[in-house]
Amino acid sequence: MANAVKDEKKRAVLKQRAMRAIADIQLRAQMEQLAGRQRTRGKAAPPAGVPSMLGGVPRKKKKKSAAKKTKATAKKPAPRKQSPKRGAAKPRPKSRAAPPTEQLEADQPAVVNLGFSDPTQPDYPLVKDRALAPGETYYFWLEVGSEVRGSISETPTALPLEHLPREATLGVMLFGNEGGFELKAVAGWLRLHADGTVDVATPADVPEDLFNEHVARQRLFFEVRAPRTPGIHRLRCCICFKGALVQSYDIEALVDEDTSTRRPEAVLRSRMDYTLSSTLGRQTLDSYGEHRLTIMLNDNGKGTHGFRVMGEGGEYYRNRTFDGQEVQDIVERARRALRRVSWGSDQPWKQGDGYLYEQDAQRSQLTSDLVRLAIAGYRNYDVIASRLDEGTGTLRDLMRTPATVQLALKETARLVLPLALLYDHTLDTDGDPSEYTLCDTFTRATGNLEEHPCFLGDCPHRDTQGSRVVCPSGFWGYRHQLGIPPTLGSTTESPAELPGVLECAGEPNVLISVSTDPAMRERDDHVRALTELLKKDNVTYAETRKAIIGHLRSARAHVVYFYGHGGVDDGVPYMQVGAPNERISRATLRAEKVVWSNPRALVFLNGCHTTNLEPERAIELVSGFVQTARGSGVIGTEITIFEPLATFFAEVFMTELAKRTTVGESIRRARLRLLEKWNPLGLVYVPYALASLRLS
Repeated sequence: MANAVKDEKKRAVLKQRAMRAIADIQLRAQMEQLAGRQRTRGKAAPPAGVPSMLGGVPRKKKKKSAAKKTKATAKKPAPRKQSPKRGAAKPRPKSRAAPPTEQLEADQPAVVNLGFSDPTQPDYPLVKDRALAPGETYYFWLEVGSEVRGSISETPTALPLEHLPREATLGVMLFGNEGGFELKAVAGWLRLHADGTVDVATPADVPEDLFNEHVARQRLFFEVRAPRTPGIHRLRCCICFKGALVQSYDIEALVDEDTSTRRPEAVLRSRMDYTLSSTLGRQTLDSYGEHRLTIMLNDNGKGTHGFRVMGEGGEYYRNRTFDGQEVQDIVERARRALRRVSWGSDQPWKQGDGYLYEQDAQRSQLTSDLVRLAIAGYRNYDVIASRLDEGTGTLRDLMRTPATVQLALKETARLVLPLALLYDHTLDTDGDPSEYTLCDTFTRATGNLEEHPCFLGDCPHRDTQGSRVVCPSGFWGYRHQLGIPPTLGSTTESPAELPGVLECAGEPNVLISVSTDPAMRERDDHVRALTELLKKDNVTYAETRKAIIGHLRSARAHVVYFYGHGGVDDGVPYMQVGAPNERISRATLRAEKVVWSNPRALVFLNGCHTTNLEPERAIELVSGFVQTARGSGVIGTEITIFEPLATFFAEVFMTELAKRTTVGESIRRARLRLLEKWNPLGLVYVPYALASLRLS
C-alpha cells in the first residue's frame, strides 16, 4: 500500500513537471503574440513567416485552488491499462513514467521523427507494424532531434543544426483527405535554436496524459481521429519557413479492426516527397524570402487532387479536394486561350501555324486578346476560389497587392496549374466580345507598369459588379512574383537544398547553347544582343552538341541558356541543340556526368516551334536539370513560342537578372515590357524555380 501511494505521488510530480513545461511554452507564445499586437497596433502577429495556431490553442482549464488541486491529484486513479488493439511499442508499468527521449549528442545529426501514439500513453510511439483502429482517437506527432525509437519515417531526414538560423521558427501544418483522418488542430510551431536544441514554440494539441517533461517540450502533438472505414488512409505534414514550403511528408496508415496482429512490414509509415532543403541551412532559409501564399497540388491516387493552400503566415489555411478532370479542365482552358491568342487555333501548334504578333500589335488586337485570356482566367479562378473560399472572397483580398507565390511540385507531379493566367478582378464572362473594353487607367499609363496603381492593387474597376472592363493587372502573372520550384527528390544523390541565391561577385557567366537550324532566322542577332547586354567576356557560345556538353560539365555558368527547338520522342522530352539531329535529354545529363556545385546554374529553355513539349511532358526534363545536374531552377513555357517573343523576353529577363532582380520579379518585368508593346504573351513563361532566386 505504501509503495502504491509513493508511486502515485511520483506520477503526480512527473505530470506536474510536464504540465509546467507546457505552460511555459504557452506563456511564451502568448507573450510573443502580445508583443506582435503591440508592434502592429492591435493586429496579432505570429513569429515571422510561420503559421498561426489555426485552432491549435489548447483549451483553457479552470484554475483549481491548491486544496482542490492536491485533492484531485491524490485521488487520481492509475492510468488505464493499454488496450491490446492500440499496439503500443512498449507498455509501461503503472508506477513508472515513460523514459525521456535521448538527448542529442554533439556529433549526432538531428532528424525529423514522425509517428502516432495512444492518448492514454502519448509518451510512447505506437509500433509501425500494427494497424490503427477505425474511429479511434490518436495523436500524430513530430519531433526534431535524435532518432526516436518508433518513428515511422522510412528514411529519417537529417537536419544539421549547426547551420540553422538562431531562434528560427518553423510552422508545421497537417492536412487530411476527404473521408479520412479528422483533425482537431492543424498547425503548431517549432523553434530551432543555434545551440542544437529544438523545442515546441506553440503546441497544436496538448495530451492530457503526457507525463514526460522532455517529450512535452520537444514533441509537437496533433489529435486525430482515425477514419471509420478500414483501408489505407493518408495525412500530409508540411514544414514551412516564412510562408515557403520547405519540406512535405506523405503519411500512410492502415486502419483495420485487427490491431493486435503484427504485420510483416510497416503499416504506419511516412516519406518525404517534397523538399527544397534537407539541411534547413541558415543562409538558404533566409534567401527564400517571405511568401504570402503556397499551394501544393497533390494527386490523391483515386482520381482526385488535394489542394493544400497556406497563406499569410498560416492565417489562411485551406484543404480541399478537386476532381482530376476539374484540374485538367483548368489547365486546358488556359492553354486553349493562349494558343488562340498566339497562332489563332486552340489546338496544339503544328507546322504552318503563324505567329499573330509577328508585326507590331495594335490596341484593338490587345483588347480582344486580353478579353479572351481574362474570360478563361476568371473562369479558372472561379473554380478554384469557389471551392477554397465558398464565396467569402478571402483569397481575393489576401492576394490584392503584389506578393510572392509558391506552387510546390512534388515528385510525381504532372499537372502544373497555370497560375500566371488566373484573373481575379470581377468580370462578367458571358457578354459578347465586342462589349468589353480595356481599363482606361491602364491605357493612359506611362512609365514602368510595375509602379502603376493598377498593378499595385488599386485598379478602379477591380470590384465593379457585372464589369465588362478588363485590366491586365487582374492577372496573377502581371501582379505577383510566381515560382514553381520542383522537389529536389529523395534519392541519396539528390542535392541537399535548392539555393535561393547564386553567388556571383561580378557579371554573371552565361552559356548560350543554340540550334543551328537555318529556320532560326533571328538567332544571330539575338546572340549578339545578349552578348552586348551581358558583356562579351562573361558569355560562352556553343553551337554543337559536343561543345555544349563540354561546357555543361565545366560548371562555370550562372545561367545556361538554350535557344532552339524542343520536342518529345518516344515519350522522352528533349531540347534540340547544334545540328537539327542533335539533342539533349534528361538521360544525357547523367550519362555525361553533368553535376553543378558552385554555381548551380539557372537553366532557361527557350524552345521555339516546339511540338508537344507542354509542362506535363517537360517536367521530366525540368526535374533532370534540378535533381541530376543540381541546377537552381528552370525557365520554360506553357505552350510553344515564336522567335520574336522568345528573343525579346529573354533579353529583358537577362538584363533584369543581371541587375540582381529576383527570378520572379525579372519574369514579371519581362511580361510587363511586352505588355507595354501591346503583347500579352509574356504570360506563357513558367518559372520552375523559387520566385526569390537571385544573383548575390
